[in-house]
Amino acid sequence: MQFAWRLGYPSFWDPDEATYAEVPREMLVAHSWFVPLYDGRPFFDKPPLFYLLQITTFSVFGATEFAARIVPAVSAAAILVIVAWLGGRLFSRDVGRNGSLMFAVLPGTFALSSYAILDMTFTAFLFGGCALLTVSALEERPRLQWPGYVLLALAALTKGPVALVLSAVAFALSLVLAPGARRALLRLNAFRGLLLIAAVSGPWFLYMWLRFADAFVTGYVMRENLWLFVGSLYGSQRSVLFYPKVILVGMLPWTPLLIGRLFDATRGLRIGTPERLL
Repeated sequence: MQFAWRLGYPSFWDPDEATYAEVPREMLVAHSWFVPLYDGRPFFDKPPLFYLLQITTFSVFGATEFAARIVPAVSAAAILVIVAWLGGRLFSRDVGRNGSLMFAVLPGTFALSSYAILDMTFTAFLFGGCALLTVSALEERPRLQWPGYVLLALAALTKGPVALVLSAVAFALSLVLAPGARRALLRLNAFRGLLLIAAVSGPWFLYMWLRFADAFVTGYVMRENLWLFVGSLYGSQRSVLFYPKVILVGMLPWTPLLIGRLFDATRGLRIGTPERLL
């Protein structure tokens, strides 16, 4: 598998990667399974799921660069499977296979799959959950939505409430941009889904709040969420074009295909509901 190639060869690239490896190492030594630790202190940067997965690999392979990067590599492989499955359900088996191969050769995919940070794992849970909800709605398979909500809860336990925000934005945009799927999407049991997400992910947040009180509210809720996204916590604010630029560069070498397809849409070429959802 290309994502496992030379995982342990280079040392950690930057402080972020080293931090995401040090936290689970300290948790493992201290047997602190719920509270992330850094320099022996509670670390309110992210919820614990990614660290717990790394603890598993550390327990087997030791606290090495290789062990720290296994989880992102496995997550990237999981995304390949999800892309192939979703493409097969929305279009055809060939489309799913080709989409998976296209994703595999993205430079960004190759880089982040061998980088000991949580982005690939977060994406696997988030995209997997959205994929299950989409297929559940379009194919009228209501039972399929429940594992989808569980995956969204795991995404929240990986990176926090941003998982729910991104899912809600995607859902709202789908209702606007894909009117052909609107009725099917609105049949999803979102209320019970939110209750399930709260039941799975909520206990950790409640536990941390009860144990650390104001320190958790300030360190996690305010600093790592509200201040991070509405202010300039780590320097100057990025322009509104920052993420579109990242998407265009990150999708290379397939960016021209995306631009061409969008250009076709402006000329009146019919774009079907599955493409609108994507």
